[in-house]
Amino acid sequence: MRYYFDNLLPDDKEIRKLIVDRVGAYSTDTKDLLSEIGRDCEGSLSLTPKPVDGIDELKLEAMSHADIEAHLRNTVRRKTLGIDDDDVFRISLAGAQEKTALTLHEDKWHRPLGTTPTTHIFKLPMHDLENGLKLTNSVDNEWFCLRFMRYLGFNVAQADIHTFGDQKALVVERFDRQQGEDGLIYRLTQEDMCQALGRPGQSKYEVNGGPGASEIANLLRFSTDSENDMYQFFLAQYVFWLLMGIDGHAKKFSVYLDNTGHWLTPLYDVISAYPFKNQFRRNELKMAMKVMSKNNHYIWADIQMRHWASHAGKTFLNEKLTMDYIEALNVDIEVALSKAFEDASSDFYQNTGSQIAEGVSSKLYK
Repeated sequence: MRYYFDNLLPDDKEIRKLIVDRVGAYSTDTKDLLSEIGRDCEGSLSLTPKPVDGIDELKLEAMSHADIEAHLRNTVRRKTLGIDDDDVFRISLAGAQEKTALTLHEDKWHRPLGTTPTTHIFKLPMHDLENGLKLTNSVDNEWFCLRFMRYLGFNVAQADIHTFGDQKALVVERFDRQQGEDGLIYRLTQEDMCQALGRPGQSKYEVNGGPGASEIANLLRFSTDSENDMYQFFLAQYVFWLLMGIDGHAKKFSVYLDNTGHWLTPLYDVISAYPFKNQFRRNELKMAMKVMSKNNHYIWADIQMRHWASHAGKTFLNEKLTMDYIEALNVDIEVALSKAFEDASSDFYQNTGSQIAEGVSSKLYK
């Protein structure tokens, strides 16, 4: 249970310290932070210091494009995930990327008040890291990867690139929210794989003790849509390899839960390393989860097509049938890449998409 709540927060210790300074929490302890910023958590929880009545109406403050531009700029400057210190807008978003969340209601953007749920996450471009790694086109990168995977038949989060003044963001529709017939917005129960399997967010990578493919596949064996979920999870790992999506750790996969059981949510948060691969040495490009064959493989360049058959067997799938699925998926790769480019808006940085597409094609036909 402890890890469930811990995974609702950013796992980066420095970001937690910044949030403490921003909202005046007692400490970086999970309970202290969530008591201050837990009003709109991922999944179905809304945590408040004192009991509040259930939501029987939406409490919203309309925001103009200029308001959103200022809010996004402030999010980047303060690096606290869009959290305000005015006791009005406090939300909890896991992860280290600079982002915030707002509510779309009647086709207009709003700042939610009190415990009113947010409906969309605004992900801002990542900063270049101190080691020189350039990530400034992360918005374009993630949009292209998600759109490409959608055209391959995956269930992925709906995401679009929006520009507000000089602020560019990937606006992602929350799949843990649902509009009711009564006009209210409802929170849906979900858990990422670290929560579902009882691991701390700091251990999200398998090499650090986080869940690996076989453990996640075993959980999906008992989902309410087990065959589809298991193959979607396996094929997502395969496409991550094609994309050089080396950050596909356990928190990048989640399940819905209700009284009938659990099942896989849409995929989300996919980034390709092709646009910045030359900034790494060969052995530094490692997958977040190992590919299991006769030997275990983390290093991206060491993984070969033949390894995926063995990996299928070790994740409780029929090896021959799985390779048939891979062959069928490979046939659709070039069309999916082309369709992703066709969908790109004028805000999209084409060079990022080209680097990803060239990398995928090169890996596929190597």
